[in-house]
Parts: sequence; C-alpha cells; structure tokens
Amino acid sequence: MPAFARIALTAALTAAFLTATSSVASAQFGGGSLRGTSVGLSANAPIGDFDTKVQTGFGLALYTGLGEPGEAWSGRGTFGFDRFGGKGTLENVQFISYGFNIVHHSGTGFYQFGGLGLHTTTYNYKSQTDAVAAGTRNGSNFGLTGGIGVNFGAPEGTQTFVEFAATTLFTGNKNSSWFPVRIGIRF
Repeated sequence: MPAFARIALTAALTAAFLTATSSVASAQFGGGSLRGTSVGLSANAPIGDFDTKVQTGFGLALYTGLGEPGEAWSGRGTFGFDRFGGKGTLENVQFISYGFNIVHHSGTGFYQFGGLGLHTTTYNYKSQTDAVAAGTRNGSNFGLTGGIGVNFGAPEGTQTFVEFAATTLFTGNKNSSWFPVRIGIRF
C-alpha cells in the first residue's frame, strides 16, 4: 500500500476513534472544558522543488479557538508537527510550528482560513560514505497557510472536520510547500 494511502487510512481511523470516544472525553474533562479545541491528523503531499527532496508526509495539528460560536469571523491558535521522509541523502525533514489563523465561517459547516506561523525546521541527512557522518541542520522559518474546511455534526456538540490546505515555508532560495489534507475532531 502506498505511503499516502496508509497515512490517509490512519487519519480516517483515528478520526473515527476520536468521534466514538468524544463523549467519554467530554465527561472526563468537566463536560465541555475542551470547548474550542480541535485536533487533526493530515496526509501531506509535497509540491514544487520540495517534492524532489521528500516523500509524502504526515502531520498532527492542535487548534485552540478564539471568538464566539456562530460568529462569521474568529481566530485560532495553532500548534503543528509535520514530518516527511527524505529522498537521496536526506533522511527526513521535520517542522514544529506555532501560529495564528483568521477563520471565516460561511455557514454552519463550511469555513475558510489563512494565517502565519513560525516553524522550527530540522533536516536530518544520511551518511554519504563511511568517512562522512550523518548530520542535522536546524533553523527557524516563517510560513503561510490557507485553505478550506467542512465541519460535520451539530455546532453545539463535538464535530468532525475535514480541511484542505496549502502551506509554504520560506526556507531559503527555494521554499518548502505542501498540501495537507486533514481529518480531525472539534470539541
């Protein structure tokens, strides 16, 4: 099974599990103290020059909502982890991100979002010869993200969501860009 299919299947099964257990989690955390929190898993398809360096990856996102339910505009704080297996001498690339998104709600289920993030980037390289040791390169990069999403379920309860996004990090001469497809649960 291709890596992208395995990641998509894992994300779908995790979302189904989280939906099935959300009422238990809500009861354990005080019956609503998680309100405004979302968690999602993504399959990440690299594009452009980044696609020549890495394979399809995966990600984990945690959102905290700002604003009142039912309003057209809101915000959300974001924390993310994205990982891609490398090609050639690159073992893998990992991004840990912190950011903020502006969210526009077009109705009860459909929304659009866009925002900025600060990403800690780690490139892990393979050993090229026995005499050359593997190495790591770290850095911090700004990035942009934007996309669309759909919520499923009653707005006052726990919902599942699907997001389609585009992410670009300014990582030097050539940017790192990918399309995450995210499935998750919103409390």
